[in-house]
Order: sequence, then structure tokens, then C-alpha cells
Amino acid sequence: MKLQTVDIVIPAHNARNAIQKTVQSTLMQKLPAGWKKNVIIVDDGSSDDTARYCRSLFQERVRLISHEKNRGRSASRNTGWQAGSGSCVVFLDADCEWATTDALRAHLERIESGADVSVGGVNVHDGGFWARYQGLLQSAREKAFNSGNLATYGSANFAIRRVFLPKTGGFDEGYRHYGFEDRDFFLRLMSIGCDMVFCPEAAVVHRPASSLKDICRKMKEAGEFSSSRFQAFHPEYYARTSYGRFDCRLRGFPYKALAVLSEPLLPGLAELGDKMIGLTALPFRVKWACVKTVSGLAYLAGTRRGIQQR
Repeated sequence: MKLQTVDIVIPAHNARNAIQKTVQSTLMQKLPAGWKKNVIIVDDGSSDDTARYCRSLFQERVRLISHEKNRGRSASRNTGWQAGSGSCVVFLDADCEWATTDALRAHLERIESGADVSVGGVNVHDGGFWARYQGLLQSAREKAFNSGNLATYGSANFAIRRVFLPKTGGFDEGYRHYGFEDRDFFLRLMSIGCDMVFCPEAAVVHRPASSLKDICRKMKEAGEFSSSRFQAFHPEYYARTSYGRFDCRLRGFPYKALAVLSEPLLPGLAELGDKMIGLTALPFRVKWACVKTVSGLAYLAGTRRGIQQR
């Protein structure tokens, strides 16, 4: 009997310290009868020796492809799926590991049952503030997904029938910086009628180096570079999101003034917030409000910078 192939694409940029557990957990995954796996790592111009590390550690058990220069996550994912030939493609971030050895099998069983896309959960199990924070985000995304907002999840963990990748052109490589390339991709899948399901059994554990400082950097980058492209292609959807409500281009003078006033304070606010998060006596809701407020201001500042660069 000829086996079907599932290509597991893992984009990696400076992931040397995280990727070992990701790949090892992937190699240990159980599959439904009639399937085999092909693990593809795409090193996106790393400067930390990720490619040589992976080649030495995993040898022939994985296929390694390298970009000479950093091209972004969209380009890395496209390079990966275009290099494979499996009837199903799974995308997995380099700082995630499968929660169980049956997680990948759960994705494939959803595909075998008729789904075109199976989206898995992303959990954090460090037991601290960030685990609880991410848990709330996960619950909110699941609720939104079940209410019809199928673009609410990111692209850290999902399976898709290969046939839909060339139909959409894959990920938009115009997104070179952090943010929005996954929502853009899922909205385009929705526009061609893909049947998308949420698969809680196909969960991964995310191992982030979480800090408010890091979140602010990402939010500022997304606001400055990625948001304008997403808003141009999906204006109505964007306007309804929390990002649209914190975009200087859509909100006018008061928000621009707030961005000007708050941007110089952001490094100090992020540092203070990280100290607050470390205080065990401080209520979770206070820490949560701090993260949402300061990261929102970082995004706002990014959108203002994006206006200045146009």
C-alpha cells in the first residue's frame, strides 16, 4: 500500500536554543495508518548557527533548507511547503513542541474526516503569569473561532490540504516583519470556501521567552510595518479588531497625540511592567491590565511611525 505523506514545515530564524525539542517531539509523533512524515526545516538566514546545529543533530531524519538572507516567516513557510510533495502540510513554529505524541495524528484524522484545515491549540505550561495570560488568549480565540471568526488563530500550529496552498498562492511574502501574515492567509482561505475546524487534541506547547519588553517590540513592529498592508487588503475586518481601534491612521488626532506623548515612555513602562509581573502579591488582573495597556500603546506608536514613513 502506498503511504500518504504529511510534510511538517518548521520555519526557523535564530532558533538554535529552542528547535531541538520541537523537532524531537515531531519525530516522535504517531500517525494514522497509511501515513508517513517528512520534516522540513527552513533556516531563514540565521546568525546563530541554526542550520549546522540541526544538520549535526538530526542528520538524515529531516530535510534542511537554508535562506542565505533573512526573508521573513511568510517566505520561509512558502519555501517549506513548495519543497514538499505531501497531500497534507503541517506548519509548526520552531519554539513549539507537541503536547502529546498523538497530536499530529489528531490533525490528520480531522483532514481524513473531510476538513480542509485543522487548527490546533497553542498552550504555555510554565505555571506563572504568562501561562495564565496565554491561557486566557487561547480561550478567547477558541470562543471567537466557534462564533465564526476563523482567522482568529495564528499559524504556529495548523494542518492544511496541499491543494489549497497553490490556490491561494501561499503566504503573502509582502509581510516581512512581525504580525498579520497568518490572519491574511486564513482570510484568503475563507474567501475560497475552505472548511476550517479547531482541533483541541492537536495542541502544542509554546516555549516563549515572554516579557512585556519583548511583546512591546513585536507590537511596535507590527504597527509600523505589517498593519498597513493588512488594513489595505482587509479594511472592514481590520477596523473591527482591537488593532484597528489602536491605529493612528483610522483614529485621527487624539490617538496621534497619545502616541507622541507615550512613545518616549515605553521602555520605562515595559521595564516597570516586567517588575510588576514578577511580584507574586500583585493580583493577576492588575498585571493583565498593565500588559494590555502598555502593549497597546506600543502598537499605537508603531502605527504612527508607519504614517511618518509613507
